Amino acid sequence: MRTLDLLFQFSNQFLKIGAYRQHGFIRVVNQIMIKHHGPISKFVPHIPKEIVLDSFKGVDLWMLILSRKSVKELNIINQNRMYSIPSCVFACLELRKLHLYNCIFNPPLEFQGFPNLEDIYFKRFSIRDNLGQTVFNLPQLKKLKLYGCCDVNNFNINAMLLRYCIANNFMRFVYICRNP
Repeated sequence: MRTLDLLFQFSNQFLKIGAYRQHGFIRVVNQIMIKHHGPISKFVPHIPKEIVLDSFKGVDLWMLILSRKSVKELNIINQNRMYSIPSCVFACLELRKLHLYNCIFNPPLEFQGFPNLEDIYFKRFSIRDNLGQTVFNLPQLKKLKLYGCCDVNNFNINAMLLRYCIANNFMRFVYICRNP
């Protein structure tokens, strides 16, 4: 499995040398992502609160690159301000695990679901208000954990294989399970 694990030890090295001020962290990760050849099966970036971000354009570039690299596991640990997941992530149909911390889940209106997603873990997240009656089809979903949600009015899923579900701080959560 090709894994890019840019967790705490990686980001802490930048903190020690003071590289956050010059956006060194983003530049280095950009170079790693751009120069990496072949698929990236797992991507785990840690975006620390100490990093100075004018915007998330660099992180958006990582997501665009991942959408073309057959990513199967995406685990964004964002300790910075809320990050809105770009639309290119919703084209990652090979995703099996999606773990998001401090993110805005903002699918395009035509998004119907992830056909291979088995595991969702969202913590400190928000979902776009205008989802309306959209039902996300997650036919392989087995685990769903939702913690510390804000501004979540609708989250409708169709997950016939769901076996483990935890959801707190939800105004409205609909789980649809149909017997085959």
